Amino acid sequence: MSDAANEAGGEKHYVCDDHDLWADEMTFFEVDQRKVMVWRDLEEEVHAYNATCPHQDRDLEETGKRQCVCGPHDDTTTLTCSAHSWEFDLESGEGLNPTGTHLNEYETGIEDGQIYVVVPEGS
Repeated sequence: MSDAANEAGGEKHYVCDDHDLWADEMTFFEVDQRKVMVWRDLEEEVHAYNATCPHQDRDLEETGKRQCVCGPHDDTTTLTCSAHSWEFDLESGEGLNPTGTHLNEYETGIEDGQIYVVVPEGS
């Protein structure tokens, strides 16, 4: 489901109805030939990231677990790639273990009752 051009250099891709993604729920979509992870936090804000672990390009739909295994991080917002225990904060995409890494974050929003993701051209 894709459409309207966006200022960020990409298109809005409508991935699901707003009511289909609940608070603290995470799901995965194929967007413009990329796997995208969409998570709605407890405050109902929607976040979208590239669903590939930057360590060895592992698919986080297959290897991502909602838990903390390597440090004193918040289990409720930590995503761990079970392939090699890399950890990421779901609120920011920043790497927790190791630090200095991150998941590519995409613009997202809700329009006309649908959640959209913008994947910039060439990303």
